[in-house]
Amino acid sequence: MELRKQQEDVSVARRTEFYFAQARWRLTEEDGQLGIAELELQRFLYSKVNKSDDTAEHLLELGWFTMNNLLPNAVYKVVLRPQSPGQSGRQLALRIFSKVRPPVGGISVKEHLR
Repeated sequence: MELRKQQEDVSVARRTEFYFAQARWRLTEEDGQLGIAELELQRFLYSKVNKSDDTAEHLLELGWFTMNNLLPNAVYKVVLRPQSPGQSGRQLALRIFSKVRPPVGGISVKEHLR
């Protein structure tokens, strides 16, 4: 009974969210002339909820991503990409969810990760 009562008293202390529909980065040589790689992310969401009992929840969702090799004479042009398109609806290419318990002796404890 006491455990249930403690959980009811827990409230959200802070909520942090980052979302963007599309981002594209291009990695180049220092002089900016030769492209090395290009990364594209779509439907990116990161959310962190800090609670009053020093626990936290993290959620990272990514609708689509692709990384292309831009080096000349590269054997593999597409370096990283999900197998299924996942472009429509709520299909996700990647979802990571984690619950973090209060630190024990200064060491962070991950209660749940999926």
